[in-house]
Amino acid sequence: MCSDWHSLPVKLSENILEAINALGFKESLPVQQCVIPLLLSSKDVAAEAITGSGKTLAFVVPVLEILMQRKRPWQTYEIGALILSPTCELAIQIYEVVLHFIKFINKNEYNFSALVFTGSGRSSGPTTKFHDFNKFKENGSVILVSTPGRLTDLILTGTVVNFGLGNMANPIIRGLRSVEILILDEADRLLEMGFESQINTILSFLPKQRRTGLFSATQTTRVEDLVRAGLRNPVRVTVSQQTVGELESMNKNKSLQQRVPSSLQNFYTIVEPDEKISLIVRFILLHKNDKILIFLATCACVDYFYCTLKGLLSMKQSKRIQRLHGKLSKKRFNLFTKFKETSNGILLCTDVMARGIDVPHIDWVIQCDPPTNATEFVHRCGRTARCGLKGNALLFVTSQEDAYINFLHINQQVNLLHMEREELNQHMTPLTTVDTPHSISERIRSLCKNDKLLHEKAIRAFVSYVQFYRKHECNLLLNHKKLDYGRLANGFGLLQLPAMPELRTGNVSAFNPSNVDVSKLTYRLFSSRFILKKFLE
Repeated sequence: MCSDWHSLPVKLSENILEAINALGFKESLPVQQCVIPLLLSSKDVAAEAITGSGKTLAFVVPVLEILMQRKRPWQTYEIGALILSPTCELAIQIYEVVLHFIKFINKNEYNFSALVFTGSGRSSGPTTKFHDFNKFKENGSVILVSTPGRLTDLILTGTVVNFGLGNMANPIIRGLRSVEILILDEADRLLEMGFESQINTILSFLPKQRRTGLFSATQTTRVEDLVRAGLRNPVRVTVSQQTVGELESMNKNKSLQQRVPSSLQNFYTIVEPDEKISLIVRFILLHKNDKILIFLATCACVDYFYCTLKGLLSMKQSKRIQRLHGKLSKKRFNLFTKFKETSNGILLCTDVMARGIDVPHIDWVIQCDPPTNATEFVHRCGRTARCGLKGNALLFVTSQEDAYINFLHINQQVNLLHMEREELNQHMTPLTTVDTPHSISERIRSLCKNDKLLHEKAIRAFVSYVQFYRKHECNLLLNHKKLDYGRLANGFGLLQLPAMPELRTGNVSAFNPSNVDVSKLTYRLFSSRFILKKFLE
């Protein structure tokens, strides 16, 4: 259910409506209809809403309305609104939305400013905490968007810099004393990522008489604890895409039946371990004009398959491929921006992209393996079909893992349609006349034979995947003892099996070892390892 922005029970400022219209949102969405009036009526709100439901505008709009209601101007070091986000990508994304609104608000008598503190520079690489601290000290900021870790660092940094002068000499601590509204976005992930102590530290510097909005895709016991610690008599809101309760029913905290957007088509297909990369290659070639997000199990898998796909595809198709994971901290924002701006890009990633990130017009989300946490499945799918737009998601499961589909239905109330391999195959043009999973594996092996660095990446990726599988939360459904390590190794294009305890007792009978002597492999000419080796000789 959507409705015109003018039909909200509270009147929004003309410059806010103008900014919303410039973003192309003609109608408000359920979570916005529920939350905006509550925050603007001085209520604390704990909101649970399905991913992709429009939560960012649900708090950015009331934050700016609240700041504009203040009669006296904001002073240099006064922070009116604090928005905490779990990742630098999400924080920067929120910051950019805030900047869009400020551009319209400052046309009038206002002079609002915003800063984002994440530790990752928006274009020039990571920033130091001293750089961020001095940036705030120079001009202050009415709106502050930050990750909890970086803000805690800045609180401590400022205290050290002003050693002997007390906390109030730290302009950031002084600024936090004037916060009128606090937003905790993706609260469940904030806690999952271990930010609880940092959040408690930050809360200790905020005024008790403030408004607080807590937004989460899932409600957990730890989130409830945070609600009790940080919110005063909160109104609890649970919103689905299908129904919007009246304000009275919101407070009763209705249960949510469907945890993914109704505009999302969710599929699964049975794919054996040695067939996955072949299917991905052919899927990419079929969807040449689509924007695709591909989730892989580990950072090492992302790095390895990024290199192999570049080697398997044509130059034109390989240019579409980007990668993103948590260990690429120095490059993450630039890579994220590049994918965001493309119309048919392909991003290989880990769960660093699973929450809150809003990338326009993603057509397909592919999950090459069931995520370790069932709720992450919902968040991954939520990268497509956002704000009522249509989208598709496809999960790969092996024949040993098909019970996971029923588990998702029971645990997350998600129904997946079975996409038969024959249905996929009849729409896919083979790479060659002899295109088979075996031929793709052999082509990957050829790439590894010609580059020792890629061979090393293959081993690291395989080992990390085995560890991921062995530690999977659903270990009854994804039992590592039943994993076909031989077919898995073939799928990774391994030349030889690594020495691992799991392989001593595991099923490796299907593995086809190469007769190449891996000790005689050489680094590709002018690769970083090749140059380092020559330098050390």
